[in-house]
Amino acid sequence: MATRTALLLKGVNVGGNNKLPMAALTEMMAKDLGWTDTATYLHSGNVVVGGATGDLAGQLNEAIASRFALNIEVFAFTGKELRAVIADNPFPGKVDEPKNLHVAFLRTAPAKDLFAKSGLVHDGDEIAVGTRHLYLSYAAISRDSPLAKVLRSTKISFTARNWTTVLKLAELTA
Repeated sequence: MATRTALLLKGVNVGGNNKLPMAALTEMMAKDLGWTDTATYLHSGNVVVGGATGDLAGQLNEAIASRFALNIEVFAFTGKELRAVIADNPFPGKVDEPKNLHVAFLRTAPAKDLFAKSGLVHDGDEIAVGTRHLYLSYAAISRDSPLAKVLRSTKISFTARNWTTVLKLAELTA
């Protein structure tokens, strides 16, 4: 069985920036990359690919730059990795509030001392460190959370998805 991989595009179609129609992206993946087993989810840069090999994130980044003149950072996670993210969720009480539980996906494992100065709890919002991801638990809505400032201060590159999207991507990569 072919490995299915979720490719998460950072900052696509958010606030009118980095506009990238998913239909055009799907067409480009087929024509330019030869990927035929693909699906997109929502309009915010979630792609699932099956059967493709190599550095999928790099291939997609280069193809988007070439075709659309956009430099979009892409994060790749296999279905197995996404299922592990779900299984290891340290905030099980938040799954009933999927808009208040997010996962920030990283390119590499975070440094062990990443939050040494700032801490993991901020006004009721919490961060938990995973293998190549961070769990973000919000007391209310993420937009007003102090975690945004904390994450910016780390200078790590990431793209975040809410729990509903994480579950759907795991389903699509199964």
